Amino acid sequence: MQPQHNFNNQDSSTNHGQSLNVSGPSSLQEVQELKEFVCTKLPELLTQISTAQGSLRDEVLQLLRNDLFRSESEEILLKGSFEEQRRMQLDLVMLKTALEKDQLDTLGELNSLLSDVSAFTRIPETLTYELIILANEESNMRTFRDGKVGKAEEAFYQGHKKVEESLTCGIENLLQALDILEKPQLELKDNLRLATLIGQFCERMEEVKKAYSTYFLSAKSAFNAQHFAEFRKYLSETPEHPGPSGLFSAQMFAAKLLVLGKEGLEDRIPFIREKLDYYPVEHREKLLKSVIGAEAGRSLRDYTKRSDLAQSVRAAIEDASQAILADAKVHRGVVRTILPEAFTQDMAGTAGQPIKEFLEGGVQNIGNSLNNEG
Repeated sequence: MQPQHNFNNQDSSTNHGQSLNVSGPSSLQEVQELKEFVCTKLPELLTQISTAQGSLRDEVLQLLRNDLFRSESEEILLKGSFEEQRRMQLDLVMLKTALEKDQLDTLGELNSLLSDVSAFTRIPETLTYELIILANEESNMRTFRDGKVGKAEEAFYQGHKKVEESLTCGIENLLQALDILEKPQLELKDNLRLATLIGQFCERMEEVKKAYSTYFLSAKSAFNAQHFAEFRKYLSETPEHPGPSGLFSAQMFAAKLLVLGKEGLEDRIPFIREKLDYYPVEHREKLLKSVIGAEAGRSLRDYTKRSDLAQSVRAAIEDASQAILADAKVHRGVVRTILPEAFTQDMAGTAGQPIKEFLEGGVQNIGNSLNNEG
């Protein structure tokens, strides 16, 4: 039976800061057999894959043909919320990815069910940034590996979740500021509010930097470059789809566009439009509006030409611009630390983009746009 494509439970339109919870404890209905398999058995099997290749496929097949699994998955497919369907899709995609990356045949039953749930969620039938980061719950974090590698993988996902949380708040600050800047005449109270909102955005960007440091660079973190190399293969692109790269953080791109406008980001905009379906569902409209706004001259930097803009606000906008540039530099530094070979040889990221060219070009383009305006 083909699913009825009723998207009433997944409206992508948002009020400024509205976003799905990406970190809190879950009370979602789930396919328990599937959840237990993906959270516990899958990483164990993949850790010993060299001696268990046959058993992985057999165990997945046994799961798919379990009567309880079938009834629970059908219940969520037909009656579940968007979040419940998205969590189920994450689990199914992890099974498919595990089979594909270890060169095992995928299963017709798995592909069919994944196709059905994808029709409801509007998330592609592959491992996306939205699934592995936003749908992945901290209390039952899905990972492909267990042991120390699994702990490193968990830290990798948690770091990105913390970045997304800070960006959600930061973008709300920016959107409120831009609403004020659209007023025909700014009063003193408007300038005071603008300075506060933009300052709060800068604080959120400091939180982003802290997340990078805490989860990816700190000696206290479970994450390290050696372990990253062991689970990275599960995050790589496929012939049909890009992988779950940080390039698909719609909120990070939206923040850059809302602050800088299109200057320094012209080469990123075609990528966004081409790959829009791979960005998180609840962020797509916000991202596309940011692109359209940037092209129409609706960014913080575009409004610095206003004569009624207080000097304190101009200074705050400059601070926000420098925060965006600093983020690009920190991101480059993190990748250089955890994947140093990407800067000494040609290597593609999980989205298929040349890593060194993309990161170096991003820093240079943003820096040049700020210097040219100065």
